[in-house]
Amino acid sequence: QPFVSSKPFKPIVRLNLFYGLLISISSGLAMALLVDKLDNVFHVPEDIEKNDNLPPLLGFIPFFKLPSKEDTSASEKGTLTINDFKELNNNFQSLNFIFEETFRNIYTAIKFSSTDKNIKSIAITSTIPSEGKSLFTTLLGLNAAEIDKKILIIDSDLRRPSLHKKLEVDNVVGLSNIIVDDEYDWRKCVNKLDTCPNLSYITGGKNPPNPIRLLDSKKMKDIVDKIYQSKEFDLI
Repeated sequence: QPFVSSKPFKPIVRLNLFYGLLISISSGLAMALLVDKLDNVFHVPEDIEKNDNLPPLLGFIPFFKLPSKEDTSASEKGTLTINDFKELNNNFQSLNFIFEETFRNIYTAIKFSSTDKNIKSIAITSTIPSEGKSLFTTLLGLNAAEIDKKILIIDSDLRRPSLHKKLEVDNVVGLSNIIVDDEYDWRKCVNKLDTCPNLSYITGGKNPPNPIRLLDSKKMKDIVDKIYQSKEFDLI
């Protein structure tokens, strides 16, 4: 016999809440899996160490915040030089110890990264400009030179050479001059850092119109071979 129920036929609140909760959880899990699948960024050094598709991690440099620009002479020159860095180390002894150990560990890792032959030359590059290649190279060479290693730094960034700015030296004659002009012998273009005799350098030289062609030339290869075969340096 027809009757009027005291409870509504629809909606069934409990069932709808259950379906809503189930759909929310499923959607959240699916979104999380999708984000994780599309995430190709290394967030911590351990992510790089666990990636089998990459070469072994040689080390990492701790991040630190420089003092305010008013407190450093780098603000006047627009770049952080090796002398600015030494001044910071003198003012903050903890930084001095951390960075000395960091770069010496990286140098040791480089030398021990190959068992077949002694590594005498390395190339330091980056994915984008202004990532700190020149400063890293300078600090690595300086710390290696301080443990009685003969180091030669060559600024091969002929488009935007900056090694001379880090070392606060001139850039009148450098690598580009050696490549294009037979008059310049590589030994005559090697200079020693006054404050560290074990550290030698060759600046970039005059900016050429086509740096890639010079770096890919046979002359460049011959120059590198001559420096390598001279056996005057522990690391180039």
